[in-house]
Amino acid sequence: MFRQKTKLFETKMMNHLNDMKHTLRIVVIILVFTIIPFAALIIGGMRMNECPIEKRIPIWLLISGLVAIMTSSILITIVKFLCFYNIGSVAT
Repeated sequence: MFRQKTKLFETKMMNHLNDMKHTLRIVVIILVFTIIPFAALIIGGMRMNECPIEKRIPIWLLISGLVAIMTSSILITIVKFLCFYNIGSVAT
């Protein structure tokens, strides 16, 4: 009886740790994909008229940063919607 409870507890803890690892990976990926566009947006805004090689590079950074931020916001909203309504899961 004690071994069964211990085994069950161990299984639940391993599942919980695996879920935490998965969540941590997703959070890191989301952070990377949101920090880079913000950096492009900031650098493009700060160096708007200072690029000696090509004057359109800061504009490109601004536009690409805005598009990436909007895209990630839309994707996060879609994922939240899907998770909230459990779309795609099969009812048993």
